[in-house]
Amino acid sequence: MPARHTFVTVLLAALVLGGCSATPADGYGDDGGLTVGVVQGRDDRGARIVAIEVTNNRDDAITLIRAELDAPQLEAPTAWERGTTLQPGLTVDLRVQLGAPACPLAEDLTATATVEFVTAEGVERSVSVVPEQPSGVLTRISQEDCLIAGVDAHADITVKSVEYAPGSKVPAVLVLGVQPKDADGSATIVGVHSTVLLGLVDPQGTLSQGYALQRVLERGGDDSDLRISLVPNRCDTHAVAEDKRGTFIPLDVELENGVSGTYYVTMPDDQKGQLYAFVPDYCPPVR
Repeated sequence: MPARHTFVTVLLAALVLGGCSATPADGYGDDGGLTVGVVQGRDDRGARIVAIEVTNNRDDAITLIRAELDAPQLEAPTAWERGTTLQPGLTVDLRVQLGAPACPLAEDLTATATVEFVTAEGVERSVSVVPEQPSGVLTRISQEDCLIAGVDAHADITVKSVEYAPGSKVPAVLVLGVQPKDADGSATIVGVHSTVLLGLVDPQGTLSQGYALQRVLERGGDDSDLRISLVPNRCDTHAVAEDKRGTFIPLDVELENGVSGTYYVTMPDDQKGQLYAFVPDYCPPVR
């Protein structure tokens, strides 16, 4: 779990379910005595999971019934509906799976989080707020989503295999299939970068943390495989055990409209396992 944060929320409205009173029955104001944020742990990045983080600033325990995140970056809201008790002064992360992205992005990306709960006195409450977003988490995700959509519109990039011979002490080769699509326009794979776990060997055989590729993705374009040579960037005994994103291979890409960023190639489980086996096999033995 990420470190806890103190959130300042911009409050929009609070409704007592079953009525329209301007003053909540329990006197906690229009925030219901809660603060709300949206956060994401490193383990959840590839899966596009975020947490609606709720802190109970009230004097009583509450029963959370439902939480919903609605954002212009998403085609539809996403909701948590499992139910849990939240004691005074505590914080809980309600993890939700984000749905399909809405691209191109709207100008106004203001998100709304709605939390439904029952107070200790049995009062049902619904509070809607603009959640705090440490590091602009939803903005980052939406930019990544739309960059991915732009690249995927022009080519299918797939992990074909990881080639290495155990015990050989030679670099592994990641084989990426690149199949251009019959679509107008283009995108360009500008280069490839290393990860915390994996370094690169460039086409000249030199150890590298990144090098240029300049592969244009366009109708009728180059459909040959990309072959990327890899070596460990870490050889300590905890390198694999502590890994979170070390097998997500970052490609620098640029769309025809000038939008650029990082396209992460997600490793299937089989190839991820091969890379995790490769690292200690390639590294010198620990003495």
